[in-house]
This record gives sequence, structure tokens and C-alpha cells, in this order.
Amino acid sequence: MGGEPPVLGSNVFDRVQGEPGGKAPRQVRPNCRWCWLGDQQCGGLCKAWNWPATLPRMSNLCLSISRRISAPQQRVWDVITDLEGCPERIAAIASVEMLTGPEVAVGTRWKETRLIFERKSTETMEITAFEPPLRYVVEADSCGAHLVSELRCEPDGDDATVLSMTMETTPTNFFAKLMKPLAKLAMGTTRKMLERDLDDIAFACTGGKPLVEPAADEAGSSEQ
Repeated sequence: MGGEPPVLGSNVFDRVQGEPGGKAPRQVRPNCRWCWLGDQQCGGLCKAWNWPATLPRMSNLCLSISRRISAPQQRVWDVITDLEGCPERIAAIASVEMLTGPEVAVGTRWKETRLIFERKSTETMEITAFEPPLRYVVEADSCGAHLVSELRCEPDGDDATVLSMTMETTPTNFFAKLMKPLAKLAMGTTRKMLERDLDDIAFACTGGKPLVEPAADEAGSSEQ
């Protein structure tokens, strides 16, 4: 392609060379360089409203918390990988529907229904990394954002484990980017929700004994 790039915020398309055989050239949208959205999802409104000055690019939202649990690593691992048993152990999870059978491994998918502000919310989850008995990674798409969560079991001696949960949220569409400042304000609520999850897991791992200690935790942001 030659010449100047498309006018920012316009509906101009880049034209690419047609495929052999006489097919018509296909048209593709360029990325918007004003609000960083791919495929010009903003429709050019970002330029009209001068968003480069009023809505600067922000990093992904990250949250990390951990607990020291008085239980061996294998016991903690068995609890956090018993997906079907989550509603019986974690108060915020109302139900789990396995979509790929009972085996837990890379590619395992399920629907998880949670109680959030006394309302039910269902998301489809998938395991994308699985390294027993150390860690696994779960990914999901929700409300215009891509969520990546990691649960990690680090042994702390023979009879204790540090269980860490890290969650990263990446906006994937225009409106999710607009709501990002509000999402950042809600990080405190999300932290409390995850802390309750870890408390419930620890309770299950220790047979109901109150032998749970907070470990280092941090909330912040990182940019990919």
C-alpha cells in the first residue's frame, strides 16, 4: 500500500491487493491510533471528542492476594481442582456446570454461576495452563473484558502451603475501556470477594480449623 495512512477517525479503509484468480480486493479497517482500539471499533468518535487528551491509555488491572494454609500442598491442590465441588466449599459460587466432562486439564471448560451483589452471574471458564500440583490458569470473557486468573500452590514446609490468586483484567472493546476508571474504583470490592474465596478454600483444606494466615498481597496495575 502506498500513500498516506487513512485519516484518523474517518471511515476510510485500507485496501489490500486482491487474491489471484480475479477475486475482488477485500477491505480491512485500520487500527485507530487515537484510542488504541483494533478494527476501528470506536467508529471515529474518539477524534471528534478529542479523547487522546481526555482519555489517556491505561494499563491492565491486576490484583494479587495469597494465604498461608496449614495443609500440605497436595491437599490444597486437590481442593482447588475439584471444580464440581466448588459450590459446596465456596459460598459465592452457586453452581458449576461442566462442559467437557469431569477431567481437569488444559482445555477443561465449565459454566460457573456466582452470587455478586445478591444477583447471579454466569461465565464460561477455560483452563489454559495446568501444572499439577503447582498452578493452573483460567481464562474467561465477561462484559467486554478478558479475564486471566492464576491459582498457585507453593509448599511452605511439609505441612503448610501458600495459596496465591492473581487476576488480570484486559478491556477488549470500546465501552469496556470507557468503564475502566470505574472498574479501578471497584478493585476493593473485588479484593474482598477473592479474599472470601481463599478463606473458604482454606477452611475446606484444614477441615474447618481456623489455621489460616494472610500472606503478602498486592493490588496494582501492569501494562502488557
